[in-house]
Amino acid sequence: MRAKQNVPGRLASARNRRVGVGQGRAEASDKVGASLLAMKAGSGPALLRGRGIARSRGSEVSSERQDVKHERKDQPLLRPRSSSLASSDSRWMRRALRLARRAAAAGEVPIGALVMRDGRLLGAAANAPIASADPSAHAEILALRRAARRAGNYRLPGATLYVTLEPCAMCAGAIVQARLARVVYGAADPRAGAAGSVFDIPGDGRLNHRAQITAGIEAEASAELLQTFFRQRR
Repeated sequence: MRAKQNVPGRLASARNRRVGVGQGRAEASDKVGASLLAMKAGSGPALLRGRGIARSRGSEVSSERQDVKHERKDQPLLRPRSSSLASSDSRWMRRALRLARRAAAAGEVPIGALVMRDGRLLGAAANAPIASADPSAHAEILALRRAARRAGNYRLPGATLYVTLEPCAMCAGAIVQARLARVVYGAADPRAGAAGSVFDIPGDGRLNHRAQITAGIEAEASAELLQTFFRQRR
């Protein structure tokens, strides 16, 4: 009899426990749902918000690194000249300008050139194709010929050519053949220049020699001399 009487009590107790578990699960489910809604609204747990910020900052840092990489790639490699070299370039270019004025006085296009090596003048010349009846008698060619004779070698490694106007294709080819180290010129020639304006023969990587180019030394004086010469011929 006692066993039969205890059966209903045990069943009721089990039902109560199931109801309690169900209520607990419902409450837990409600809390999780509220937490998810709070996260979507931007007021969720600090840990998850922190991860979101970390991802955002990480993407910003990655973007900045890519920008710096592109900037470094796009920036050209410049070789700044020392103050002593800049002063030397200007001094020798002014001497080349004196040769150009001599050419103008002789009725030639005013271009002057000279070749230097280790602080020593190897050759200098003014433009002279008309007087010599020689289409190759540009100032650069004449200066290179004289420099080669003085050096006793048609190769002039370590030498620098100073010329008041950007070399043409013919003269640029001679610069490569002479194995000059540098070319310093005054005014650019946008129509026939072969050292960076129309062509870049001394800097062409397909050739077996390249010369360093320095442009714009005494450029205004060089350009003014040429403009005055041609203005007087009109």
